[in-house]
Amino acid sequence: MSSVLQKQHENFCTTKEIMKNLEDLLGGQVALARQSAITNLMNSQQKIGTLVNICLNLWNSL
Repeated sequence: MSSVLQKQHENFCTTKEIMKNLEDLLGGQVALARQSAITNLMNSQQKIGTLVNICLNLWNSL
């Protein structure tokens, strides 16, 4: 994300809010980015010692 977009989104609390705003700005490109993020999350593995709540919060933010 460019520094300009980072500055515009620094007041958003959740990833979901940022994705919704980007979807409004960019249209269909965000759907592809969202799918890519979900794919990367699905292909990742939980590290030993990481709390399950952290992983669940990642899912909820999508």
